[in-house]
Amino acid sequence: MVTVRFRDHSNFTYKDLLDLNDRDKSYASPLSVICHIDLNAFFAQCEQLRLGLAESDPVVCVQWNALIAVSYAARDYGITRMDRLEQAKLKCPHLIPAHTAVFKKGEPLWKYVDYVPSPINHKVSLDPYRREGKKVLNIFRENCDLVEKASVDESFMDLGRLIFAKIIELFPSLLDGMKDRTDELPKLDSIPESIDYKGFIINKSDELEPEPAIIGDSEEKNNIEFLVEDWDDLVTLIGSMICFDLRKKVEKILGYKTSGGIGRAKTIAKLASGFKKPDQQTIIRNDAIPNFLKHFKLSDFWSFGGKTGNYISEQLGEMSISSISKNYKTPIELAKLLDNNIELANKIFKIVRGELHDPITEKEQIKTMGANKNFRGKSVCNTNDLLPWINVFIGELILRIQDLDEENNTTLRPVKLTLGATSTTGVRHSKQCTISQPPKDYNQLRELFHTLSRDLLRNLEKLWGDAPMYPIVNASLTSSTFVDLTSFNTLDDLMSTVQKRKLDPTDVERNIPSSPPPLPIPKKKKYTIDSFLTEKKTSSDQSSTLNNSDENPPLEETSSDITDTKCPDCDEFIPSEEFQTHKDFHLAMALETKLNKEFEESYGEKLLKKGRSSAKTSKKFSKNQTKLPF
Repeated sequence: MVTVRFRDHSNFTYKDLLDLNDRDKSYASPLSVICHIDLNAFFAQCEQLRLGLAESDPVVCVQWNALIAVSYAARDYGITRMDRLEQAKLKCPHLIPAHTAVFKKGEPLWKYVDYVPSPINHKVSLDPYRREGKKVLNIFRENCDLVEKASVDESFMDLGRLIFAKIIELFPSLLDGMKDRTDELPKLDSIPESIDYKGFIINKSDELEPEPAIIGDSEEKNNIEFLVEDWDDLVTLIGSMICFDLRKKVEKILGYKTSGGIGRAKTIAKLASGFKKPDQQTIIRNDAIPNFLKHFKLSDFWSFGGKTGNYISEQLGEMSISSISKNYKTPIELAKLLDNNIELANKIFKIVRGELHDPITEKEQIKTMGANKNFRGKSVCNTNDLLPWINVFIGELILRIQDLDEENNTTLRPVKLTLGATSTTGVRHSKQCTISQPPKDYNQLRELFHTLSRDLLRNLEKLWGDAPMYPIVNASLTSSTFVDLTSFNTLDDLMSTVQKRKLDPTDVERNIPSSPPPLPIPKKKKYTIDSFLTEKKTSSDQSSTLNNSDENPPLEETSSDITDTKCPDCDEFIPSEEFQTHKDFHLAMALETKLNKEFEESYGEKLLKKGRSSAKTSKKFSKNQTKLPF
């Protein structure tokens, strides 16, 4: 039950409200509302739905003999992910174990099998879960204009535009009285009866409100009164309704249960979504943040794990959020205990007060993508044993690159490929090569990976010298340094586009057409990058035809130990005859990045000055495992 308690005046301005309608400013507004939605025991839910099982069936997702996900029905029997499969079956004799999909040695595609796969001849694939996660993500993107994929089973959403539209619908006369953006918003004097909180609500303080409770679950709890005092309470209330509707859409369309968190910042929303599980959501109004954070320690925030978390614990001790907030009144006081690291001190100072406002990042910033396998015993003792697994690695990488393109509506391609291996003696070596012109076509990319990886393997084997490389206990193939080729077909196209963009950004103000004709490019007889690359490719092809046999075809991208010149840009060793081409590649990438950045920033500044809103982005299992032989 919502109770309105009037304040003498609002603490917020029209600007705070209007910023909600701006994708670039919404997250920083004091009226910001961020929601975080997390799928409950996701891998286990995927297997439950794939196999047509009921929610009450105790299901565990299995990788060999280990549990990687435990359904909530299985957790009722005391089963955790720390259990081995045999231990879990003792706790629950009618447990239903579902093994992940697997790649079979030498095969580039994953599948579910109706037998117990062997870790010697199979490799686990998580692609089915990634694809199901993408379906959920698509539902969010169809209903919200700013969504950040946090992982395969969780997402952040900025609800600003949805909330702004609802506010104007509920209070149509609100903007009529605005004379200036700095004017105070009118104080709240009524709330439509159709508006109510959805979820578990944290009280502002024990003196003002009763203990936290789930709203709307029973008549008794509906009688509990929770305050709406200002516009920040109202927007959070509306945000809880939007988050609830999104979660129910996922459940209705795909069948997955979720948990949600609603707060003014990503850190608050993330903690809130994990506070009450499963199939619930937690609401944190601004005034309730101190009361909510007292339940946590700094190490509970996802950005303070690992070495950073250990360092902070050593310097500050295992202090609660409330203690840090109470004992350190300025970032400078914190910095003195953190080796004068003012950046880290500022982050901690804001995070313990719920004031760390990070923007929602719409596209996943992929840096590396790897496939690896741990080998049992002496199952990989020579080159012929390893090559089939490299085929599996390539198949996995191509599938993931394809999914990445579809998910982000881009054409991302790596320009580095690295092959690594660890011997039984613990020695690890790796070799890397540069891909100067990665193809868009997936089949061409697959063939290129095959050619490059075989060359990398030949040179990797040389690194061990007289010491034996085999047998090995681990191998990996990693693609990295991704570039977006969406607008380009080749490096020549890229350079032509760079030339076209050499126009004064202020020309945007003079209504230049959206697709202006290309500026004339001065003709040069020699030494343009385009002509140089053409000549280089022709001479290289002719030389390769004369000097190489069919069994060992030439590579445009060579591994790093067949070189004699070190590149100052990437520290790679490049063959002397290919060094100029390699330098031109760096030059092209640098020019494209610099000119694109300058062009986009200048255009954005002009739009902001004219008060325009940013353009919205377009919204836009195999079931072979018929029985479980465990």
